[in-house]
Amino acid sequence: MGERDRQRRPRSIANRGGLLLLRGRGARSAGTLDARAQRAGGRDLALGRRGAGAGVRAERDRVRGEGPLARVGGVERLSVRTRLRVVLDTNVWLDWLVFDDPSIAPIKAAVAANRVELFTDTACEAELERALGYDLGKRSVDVAACIAECRRVARRIGSAAPEAERARLPACRDPDDQKFLEAALAARAGFLVTRDRALLELAQRVLPFRILAPEGFRRG
Repeated sequence: MGERDRQRRPRSIANRGGLLLLRGRGARSAGTLDARAQRAGGRDLALGRRGAGAGVRAERDRVRGEGPLARVGGVERLSVRTRLRVVLDTNVWLDWLVFDDPSIAPIKAAVAANRVELFTDTACEAELERALGYDLGKRSVDVAACIAECRRVARRIGSAAPEAERARLPACRDPDDQKFLEAALAARAGFLVTRDRALLELAQRVLPFRILAPEGFRRG
């Protein structure tokens, strides 16, 4: 979370329209996905699984409104029906721990129901701890309690992904956010959930995980 994100944080709470994966921003045809899957060596772009056929099936289910990622009302929504490995960025953790944002409720429910497994690492946690010390519009924030809750619900990533794999990640235009891409890669996560524009801009890139906003989750 860079300086610009901290400055626009109050605005993002009131108006998040620009952060949703709206029609046109995330739209892809099955043919486009299949072609990208073939170029990626048959990697399933939706779930990070091997096999070109899996990518086609995932896109077909998404268009039909089935499977873990479906298009509903022009917005890509994640149906939390199976256990998924997920990394949250700092803004989403703040929504969870400080602002109790309603858009996080489906993620919280999925974690409580053991359908979503959260992951974090040392660098991501350190940024969260710093962010909790900023002026967040709250009179008081118990930083220690927030970090303890993060550690309770999220597993710590043991080691970084191999350097060769990290080298294939796209470069985020905000260098401070590159660590979230690396964390999702190391966790072998299926999804990186973020409100950061610089990360959401990479949602259309070929990656072993999907990037989406919290509003992309819905109750299964």
